[in-house]
Amino acid sequence: MLNNIKSVRGLEIIISPGIPTIKAVVETEGNHKGVATIPIGTSRGKYEANYLYDNEARFNGKGMRKAVKNINDVISKRLRGVEVSNQRTIDEIMLELDGTEDKSKLGANAILAVSLAAARAGAETAGLPLFRYLGGLYAYRIPDISTTVIAGSKFSPSQIDFEDYTYVFSGFSSIMDSIEALAKVFGKLEENIRKKYGPIPSVVGGALAPPLKSNEEALDYMMESVSFFNLEKHIGIGIDIVGEELCSSQPFTYSVNGGNLSKEEYIEYLKNLTKIYPIVFLEDPFGEDDFEGFSQLTNQIGDRINIVGDDLFVTNYRRIEEGIKKTAGNAIIFKINQAGTLTEALEAARIAKENNFKIIASGRSSDSNDDFVSDIAVALSANIMKSGPLVSGERISKFNRLIEIEEIINKT
Repeated sequence: MLNNIKSVRGLEIIISPGIPTIKAVVETEGNHKGVATIPIGTSRGKYEANYLYDNEARFNGKGMRKAVKNINDVISKRLRGVEVSNQRTIDEIMLELDGTEDKSKLGANAILAVSLAAARAGAETAGLPLFRYLGGLYAYRIPDISTTVIAGSKFSPSQIDFEDYTYVFSGFSSIMDSIEALAKVFGKLEENIRKKYGPIPSVVGGALAPPLKSNEEALDYMMESVSFFNLEKHIGIGIDIVGEELCSSQPFTYSVNGGNLSKEEYIEYLKNLTKIYPIVFLEDPFGEDDFEGFSQLTNQIGDRINIVGDDLFVTNYRRIEEGIKKTAGNAIIFKINQAGTLTEALEAARIAKENNFKIIASGRSSDSNDDFVSDIAVALSANIMKSGPLVSGERISKFNRLIEIEEIINKT
């Protein structure tokens, strides 16, 4: 009985950049407690689980009091007395209470906050760190890290097309060495861009948003900073393209560097970028329904480049299964809030791994100091963990948690 849930509480709190989110607390009869705060994405794929907002004047409609009320008045009553370590049962109860495909009745924000808090309470009850509780004895690998350093598309005043230009760090002897390299190259990147463009704005998440003229200019600046420290063997590039925003259906073309490319020309453009620059992954090169485009690119360069589905797969095992059947992509972005429960997210990761898809665990642009993503990245043996640069507490907390996990692993 000591492991049964005694109480579930929700609270509306504020996260970066000054918007509401939900903090959930799950406590057992044995006084073990789990706390979780959910992140929020700036952009949202149409197949993601649906957050419930108040749609009232406060916070421009983005308040979450309704979702919090659902935790305190609905979910809490049903979960009292449930064994906290039975994660699947906890999540299934909440899904049954909600009864919708996209979790829009209770709100995926309410359901996910409780799901993650329950997992933390379960880990506390078991006396295990969260990554070991979720991943078992096989959770021993620290992922490579990927950090967005330049922002483009609609989030930047520049003329560059892609949403995120990221560094990927690999082959370092420790996570601290990777973090030191990030600090050095990001500082040098900012210094070099300032020499030409002066003060540089940044976006939510901390990435630079300089008024660059082309995608190649952004990539050249990135590699110039890497070369300055002779780190070419350890730092590659990842690009979050968000192909949905580049593509126009009337006519069916892709807007790149001020021009319009046919699909075939666009694929050749991406292939050429991978020949010129040390690109590790291309994320969402096509729209969120374009399995065919993903398949074409995967078949042509998937043997050497990770073709990653984010909005295509939305951490949804059914969409991942469809991608596998169509050879559409070879890697997924893993975002727990896209799925809406921990159980569903883990199932998506399981199917991806069984089919030799790489996993990139990712935070969201609007986040708190909650470091759940670091534990889940290690639990899944994710290949990469994607986050923002070292410019704010909510980003740094994820890296600090990886440092702590690495120390635990090295001692066992």
